[in-house]
Amino acid sequence: MITLEFFPEWFIPLIIALITGLLIGLEQETPPHNNARHISGIVALPLIAIGGFVSAHWWPNQPVFLTGLAIMGLLVTAAFVRNSMMTGATGIAREAATLLCWLLGGLVATGEWVAPLVIAIIATLVLAAKKTERGETADKATIAKFILLALIVYLILPDQGFTELNINPRQVWSMMVLVSGIACIGYFVIQGFGPQRGLLIVAVLGGLVSSLAVTLAFARLSHHRPQLAPCLAGGIILAAMVMFMRQMVEIAAVQPALLPITAVLLLPALLTGLWLAWRNTVKTPAGVAKKTAATDIPLSNPLELSTVIQFGALYGLIFALAQLAFNSFGPIGLYTLALLSGLFEVDAVTLALSQLNASNSIPTAVAVLGIAMAAVSNLLVKAGVVWGSAARPVALPAVAGLAAVMGIELVAIGTVLLMAWRAM
Repeated sequence: MITLEFFPEWFIPLIIALITGLLIGLEQETPPHNNARHISGIVALPLIAIGGFVSAHWWPNQPVFLTGLAIMGLLVTAAFVRNSMMTGATGIAREAATLLCWLLGGLVATGEWVAPLVIAIIATLVLAAKKTERGETADKATIAKFILLALIVYLILPDQGFTELNINPRQVWSMMVLVSGIACIGYFVIQGFGPQRGLLIVAVLGGLVSSLAVTLAFARLSHHRPQLAPCLAGGIILAAMVMFMRQMVEIAAVQPALLPITAVLLLPALLTGLWLAWRNTVKTPAGVAKKTAATDIPLSNPLELSTVIQFGALYGLIFALAQLAFNSFGPIGLYTLALLSGLFEVDAVTLALSQLNASNSIPTAVAVLGIAMAAVSNLLVKAGVVWGSAARPVALPAVAGLAAVMGIELVAIGTVLLMAWRAM
């Protein structure tokens, strides 16, 4: 068995230096300008970080490290001047990132490793916020960057609760990674289907990313493709049903013991919705939906750092508010929060209530009912979106289907509440 003692003492710091350069390099891996030459990217920046480490580790006297930094500065300056003359670009973000990698490599050589990784993460976030005229980072680079960042942040974040609300940074990050992972499956698979993807494929896979985005896209399409009205109505209902499936996957990942009773509460509505989606879809003439399915749905990459961080902030907020609501007002306060949260986001409240039940902070019945109520309020929002933006041949059957699903779910919620009241 190979242990850490098997490696020389410089090996692990070298890997850390490589990771810092690789993380920043992945963020910089975008198509360059025509005829431009940048000292950056997935190959150059890791090598520069290694160079900074080597110069500071084996020649710990400052002149060697500073000489290397000066040489890098000259090279970066020359590349900047050349690119500015050829393209007119004046930004220095790439050049600053290049010099930062050399400095981080040298910092790792001093025995630090947490600080360089944190600085590399911050630099990556700053670079991710900067939009270039060439668009977003390529999907493959985004996947690699996210995986690397997820592992690094998971190891760095403390695994303990803070404040009386027991906010665990590592747990919050894990929830962010879980939701992003589920969404990225739909996002990248739907990209792989290309323009020939069918409407129902778009509904299912797009629903993994954002069922609301699918709902809005189908509602708008109904004005231009009236012949697709039954299939669009079925697709809207189907995308909404994916939300229930997503909820059950998230519960199974966080609190498996909660899944059986949640499934009993959600499955009747889910099966009803699937049947209604199928019933509407079969009314579309054979082959029409498949041939006219190039639907443009504005799905953002779920692995983009800004998207991940926004969800993490929302999850942390709902996790804290759920405890405050339950402690201050009991189940009624929690149900109110679930209904309000479901108007905007279902995943965050589902994960928060599942985690609180796993830590015995809230009873099982309260968690399950809160999750179901969040789903109902989210369906209500989708029904409102469809009614306000879709053509009537689509709006009427889609809203009727969503209303039927909500009715089934409300009956299930009422049955559980009645049983709980009688048991008191």
